[in-house]
Amino acid sequence: MPNDADRIYPLIGLAKKAGKTVTGSELCIKEMSAGKVVLAIVAVDASENTKKRIRNACAARKIEYVEYGIGGMLGKMTGSDNRMVVGIKDKNLGNLILSRMHVERS
Repeated sequence: MPNDADRIYPLIGLAKKAGKTVTGSELCIKEMSAGKVVLAIVAVDASENTKKRIRNACAARKIEYVEYGIGGMLGKMTGSDNRMVVGIKDKNLGNLILSRMHVERS
């Protein structure tokens, strides 16, 4: 049985290679305001303030919000250091990531 890293993190890396991600809380909120983000992934080890800011921004714009993974792995998959927030800008990739997360959590 594959673990979540085998299912989810490679999809985030694929989205990065396709140019369909934005990282960091400030840039994600900016892109959300522009209507470009369809899914926000926040690391479970992010600060409560970061989680609240992203959650509120998502709720205001009806954007999917999930807490998943750790900052180090999200950063590794996006070619950065420690990243606590990743925004997915492609609807199809966002839906695929959500469906894989649903399978993992079931």
